[in-house]
Amino acid sequence: MLAANTVYNSEPKDGTVIAMFSSDLVLKQAWGAAGIQFDSAKIQWISSAFDTSAMCAVRKDSGVKSFEDLMKSGKELVFSSFGKGGLSHVPAVVFNSVFGSKIRVVTGYVGGAAQRLAVKNGEVQGFCTSFASTAANERPMFEGPSACCRMIIIAGTETGFHRWLKGVPAAEKLAEKLGKSKNELAMLRAMNAPNRINLPVSFAPGVPKDRVQAIRRAYEKAYKEPELRKLAKRMRADLQVKIGNEVKRIVDEVLQTPKSVLAKIKEIVE
Repeated sequence: MLAANTVYNSEPKDGTVIAMFSSDLVLKQAWGAAGIQFDSAKIQWISSAFDTSAMCAVRKDSGVKSFEDLMKSGKELVFSSFGKGGLSHVPAVVFNSVFGSKIRVVTGYVGGAAQRLAVKNGEVQGFCTSFASTAANERPMFEGPSACCRMIIIAGTETGFHRWLKGVPAAEKLAEKLGKSKNELAMLRAMNAPNRINLPVSFAPGVPKDRVQAIRRAYEKAYKEPELRKLAKRMRADLQVKIGNEVKRIVDEVLQTPKSVLAKIKEIVE
């Protein structure tokens, strides 16, 4: 938030300052979180690196084998999170609200590595974050001799074909199956939207349009470079790039979420 506020308001607007900050700030602005001093609708978006989805996972010894288990049993599980209102916190509390699960989220872990270490050590029973981050950084948690966890739900409308997601429900499809309301479906979409523009890069308003377009073209070209693609593959990072207006379209969708839905998200998050 400090980075976003500073680049938006104080840094030079000549194209020499590029901002990269967490995409969850767009949703925070939409629900009216304290401290926001920028307007995502006016930011000049350059690119985002990943189009992914939020997911939640539990330890295999948690006593929960599936999200259906979690809903029906009424069992409370403790999850770790690296930030209240962020990409590791909002999914759990929204799933609680929509599906009646009982996930107690403990915030304050310093980053994703610490969040996941708490799960590995058995300090907590599960966690939520983006699928892309987990697939790139934590394969031993889900496959091989040291596998300790299983995924139980993923946001969005489709599960996909990854082996870790076999039998795992897609949240929006599950909500439709259970007859959830339009507002509850809108909550699920708004919650997941920031993951679809993961690692966004931007200019503040006021940077000349020709410079914005030049940098967009540069990022688009860079993401196609064979060496960058090889590096991403080596890091197990599945790049799904969006440029310029593709990012803005999703930002606008978040900002246009019905006010009653945003008020509910704010209530359960804060």
